[in-house]
Amino acid sequence: MSKKAAKSIEFRVEIPKVESDFWTDLLKRDAEGQWTIADLDGFGGLTAHQIRLTVQSLISGEYVEQTGRSANPTGRGSKAMWHRLTKKPDTMPRLHSDGSEAGAPVLERLWRAMKMAKTFTAKSLAEMASLDSSPVDERVSGWYINQLKRVGVLALAQKRNRRHPPTYVLVQSSGMKPPTVFRTLIVLDPNTNTVVGDASLVEVLPL
Repeated sequence: MSKKAAKSIEFRVEIPKVESDFWTDLLKRDAEGQWTIADLDGFGGLTAHQIRLTVQSLISGEYVEQTGRSANPTGRGSKAMWHRLTKKPDTMPRLHSDGSEAGAPVLERLWRAMKMAKTFTAKSLAEMASLDSSPVDERVSGWYINQLKRVGVLALAQKRNRRHPPTYVLVQSSGMKPPTVFRTLIVLDPNTNTVVGDASLVEVLPL
């Protein structure tokens, strides 16, 4: 029985902000001068509550200082606080609410380990990316490897054999941020083979 030929359709989709974009957005805003928390609305796709908590942790960690109050009152009648960055690392500091260092998210650690290692297996990658307080499961590293290999970011360095699991190598690296996996949500009209309305992307995270 022959397989039916796949149909191709074209559609546009807006790339949503992800958490790692928050620091990039904040660096750009800080370069323009002092800012209030309200000025960060929508940064990194975070909610207003998440932004407030993030800024508070940056203050506690001495990455941000409060420089005074603005002349204009907020909706509650109080005056908003001005802020400025005091330290500007290339990547976003990962902090607990008290300002102490927290481990980077799992995908960031996996990506960093891929860039450091010449070759790796799912097991060795999980071990390299693990922290005492936050171990990485081999199933998670295997999932991320499969996603990146499927699109050509990784390549198979050595096939699986009776003694060894498959080994991989990083062949495409465009920067420090880890590639993000998204699922595309569309409504398809099969009568016209067109997408109805806007397509949307949902970030997919390993279990």
